[in-house]
Amino acid sequence: TPSGYSRYTTWVYDNYLNVPNDTMSALLALVSDIDFSNMTTDERISAIAAFVKNTAVYDTNYDESLDSSEDIAVDFLTTYKVGSSKHFAIATTMLYRALGVPARYVEGYKVDAVANQNTEVKDKYHWVEVFVDSYGWMQIEAALDEKIDIFVKPKDDSKIYDGTPL
Repeated sequence: TPSGYSRYTTWVYDNYLNVPNDTMSALLALVSDIDFSNMTTDERISAIAAFVKNTAVYDTNYDESLDSSEDIAVDFLTTYKVGSSKHFAIATTMLYRALGVPARYVEGYKVDAVANQNTEVKDKYHWVEVFVDSYGWMQIEAALDEKIDIFVKPKDDSKIYDGTPL
Protein backbone atom coordinates (compact mmCIF):
# COMPACT_ATOMS: atom_id res chain seq x y z
CA THR A 1 0.00 0.00 0.00
CA PRO A 2 1.24 3.53 -0.71
CA SER A 3 2.57 5.60 2.17
CA GLY A 4 0.60 8.54 3.53
CA TYR A 5 2.93 10.98 1.79
CA SER A 6 2.56 9.31 -1.60
CA ARG A 7 -1.24 9.27 -1.19
CA TYR A 8 -1.11 12.98 -0.37
CA THR A 9 1.17 13.64 -3.36
CA THR A 10 -1.31 11.83 -5.62
CA TRP A 11 -4.15 13.89 -4.12
CA VAL A 12 -2.21 17.13 -4.72
CA TYR A 13 -1.61 16.24 -8.38
CA ASP A 14 -5.28 15.32 -8.77
CA ASN A 15 -6.47 18.63 -7.29
CA TYR A 16 -3.91 21.35 -7.99
CA LEU A 17 -3.33 21.03 -11.74
CA ASN A 18 -6.82 22.01 -12.91
CA VAL A 19 -6.97 24.76 -15.53
CA PRO A 20 -9.93 25.56 -17.82
CA ASN A 21 -9.17 24.42 -21.40
CA ASP A 22 -9.33 27.91 -22.95
CA THR A 23 -7.07 29.31 -20.23
CA MET A 24 -4.62 26.42 -20.69
CA SER A 25 -4.37 27.01 -24.46
CA ALA A 26 -3.87 30.77 -24.09
CA LEU A 27 -1.24 30.44 -21.34
CA LEU A 28 0.74 27.76 -23.17
CA ALA A 29 0.75 29.96 -26.28
CA LEU A 30 2.15 32.85 -24.20
CA VAL A 31 5.14 30.79 -23.04
CA SER A 32 5.65 28.81 -26.24
CA ASP A 33 9.04 30.47 -26.83
CA ILE A 34 10.42 29.07 -23.56
CA ASP A 35 11.81 25.53 -23.67
CA PHE A 36 10.81 23.95 -20.36
CA SER A 37 11.65 20.39 -21.45
CA ASN A 38 15.23 20.28 -20.16
CA MET A 39 14.62 22.33 -17.02
CA THR A 40 14.70 20.93 -13.53
CA THR A 41 11.64 21.59 -11.36
CA ASP A 42 13.49 24.45 -9.62
CA GLU A 43 14.45 26.02 -12.96
CA ARG A 44 10.87 25.69 -14.24
CA ILE A 45 9.49 27.30 -11.07
CA SER A 46 11.95 30.20 -11.39
CA ALA A 47 11.36 30.64 -15.13
CA ILE A 48 7.58 30.85 -14.71
CA ALA A 49 7.84 33.39 -11.88
CA ALA A 50 10.33 35.45 -13.93
CA PHE A 51 8.06 35.34 -16.99
CA VAL A 52 5.12 36.79 -15.06
CA LYS A 53 7.25 39.43 -13.32
CA ASN A 54 8.72 40.48 -16.68
CA THR A 55 5.34 40.56 -18.43
CA ALA A 56 3.39 42.79 -16.04
CA VAL A 57 3.82 45.71 -13.66
CA TYR A 58 2.85 45.64 -9.98
CA ASP A 59 0.63 48.59 -9.11
CA THR A 60 -2.27 48.69 -6.67
CA ASN A 61 -3.80 51.48 -8.80
CA TYR A 62 -4.75 49.20 -11.69
CA ASP A 63 -7.74 49.22 -14.05
CA GLU A 64 -10.37 47.60 -11.83
CA SER A 65 -12.32 46.28 -14.82
CA LEU A 66 -9.72 43.47 -14.77
CA ASP A 67 -11.43 42.12 -11.64
CA SER A 68 -14.62 41.37 -13.60
CA SER A 69 -12.81 39.66 -16.47
CA GLU A 70 -13.94 36.14 -17.35
CA ASP A 71 -10.29 35.02 -17.49
CA ILE A 72 -8.20 37.16 -15.17
CA ALA A 73 -5.00 35.15 -15.70
CA VAL A 74 -4.98 35.50 -19.48
CA ASP A 75 -6.33 39.06 -19.60
CA PHE A 76 -3.81 40.23 -16.99
CA LEU A 77 -0.87 38.84 -18.98
CA THR A 78 -2.09 39.86 -22.44
CA THR A 79 -4.24 43.00 -22.20
CA TYR A 80 -4.00 44.80 -18.85
CA LYS A 81 -0.39 44.01 -17.84
CA VAL A 82 -0.78 46.09 -14.66
CA GLY A 83 -2.22 44.67 -11.46
CA SER A 84 -1.99 43.93 -7.77
CA SER A 85 -0.57 40.91 -5.96
CA LYS A 86 -3.93 39.19 -6.55
CA HIS A 87 -3.53 39.33 -10.33
CA PHE A 88 0.11 38.22 -10.22
CA ALA A 89 -0.82 35.29 -7.96
CA ILE A 90 -3.77 34.21 -10.12
CA ALA A 91 -1.75 34.33 -13.34
CA THR A 92 1.29 32.63 -11.83
CA THR A 93 -0.83 29.88 -10.25
CA MET A 94 -2.55 29.14 -13.56
CA LEU A 95 0.77 29.13 -15.46
CA TYR A 96 2.34 26.70 -13.00
CA ARG A 97 -0.64 24.40 -13.32
CA ALA A 98 -0.67 24.64 -17.12
CA LEU A 99 2.97 23.54 -17.12
CA GLY A 100 2.42 20.61 -14.77
CA VAL A 101 3.53 22.14 -11.47
CA PRO A 102 0.85 21.78 -8.76
CA ALA A 103 0.09 25.26 -7.43
CA ARG A 104 -2.38 27.03 -5.17
CA TYR A 105 -3.42 30.67 -4.80
CA VAL A 106 -3.11 32.02 -1.25
CA GLU A 107 -4.48 35.15 0.45
CA GLY A 108 -3.14 36.55 3.69
CA TYR A 109 -1.65 39.63 5.27
CA LYS A 110 1.76 41.29 5.17
CA VAL A 111 2.81 42.40 8.64
CA ASP A 112 5.80 44.51 9.62
CA ALA A 113 6.02 43.78 13.35
CA VAL A 114 8.40 45.25 15.91
CA ALA A 115 8.85 43.68 19.37
CA ASN A 116 6.85 45.34 22.17
CA GLN A 117 4.90 47.61 19.83
CA ASN A 118 1.26 47.46 18.81
CA THR A 119 0.98 45.69 15.46
CA GLU A 120 -1.90 46.48 13.14
CA VAL A 121 -2.82 44.03 10.41
CA LYS A 122 -3.88 45.99 7.33
CA ASP A 123 -2.07 44.98 4.15
CA LYS A 124 -3.88 42.13 2.40
CA TYR A 125 -1.54 40.22 0.12
CA HIS A 126 -1.70 37.31 -2.34
CA TRP A 127 0.97 34.77 -3.24
CA VAL A 128 1.47 31.34 -4.75
CA GLU A 129 2.51 28.04 -3.26
CA VAL A 130 3.89 25.29 -5.47
CA PHE A 131 4.15 21.64 -4.54
CA VAL A 132 7.59 20.10 -4.95
CA ASP A 133 7.84 16.30 -4.74
CA SER A 134 9.72 15.03 -1.67
CA TYR A 135 9.57 18.52 -0.16
CA GLY A 136 5.98 19.75 0.02
CA TRP A 137 4.51 23.23 -0.46
CA MET A 138 6.90 26.09 -1.17
CA GLN A 139 5.94 29.77 -1.09
CA ILE A 140 6.59 31.78 -4.25
CA GLU A 141 6.59 35.57 -4.37
CA ALA A 142 4.66 36.26 -7.55
CA ALA A 143 4.60 40.06 -7.69
CA LEU A 144 7.58 41.67 -6.01
CA ASP A 145 11.30 41.06 -6.37
CA GLU A 146 11.92 41.63 -2.70
CA LYS A 147 11.38 38.90 -0.13
CA ILE A 148 8.54 39.63 2.22
CA ASP A 149 7.37 37.76 5.27
CA ILE A 150 3.81 36.47 5.01
CA PHE A 151 1.61 35.77 8.00
CA VAL A 152 -1.92 34.38 8.12
CA LYS A 153 -4.49 36.86 9.44
CA PRO A 154 -4.80 36.39 13.21
CA LYS A 155 -8.10 36.38 15.12
CA ASP A 156 -7.33 39.81 16.60
CA ASP A 157 -6.39 42.63 14.26
CA SER A 158 -3.69 43.95 16.57
CA LYS A 159 -1.59 43.10 19.62
CA ILE A 160 1.54 44.23 21.38
CA TYR A 161 4.25 42.27 19.58
CA ASP A 162 6.24 40.27 22.09
CA GLY A 163 8.32 38.16 19.71
CA THR A 164 5.70 35.44 19.35
CA PRO A 165 3.57 34.93 16.22
CA LEU A 166 0.37 36.94 16.03
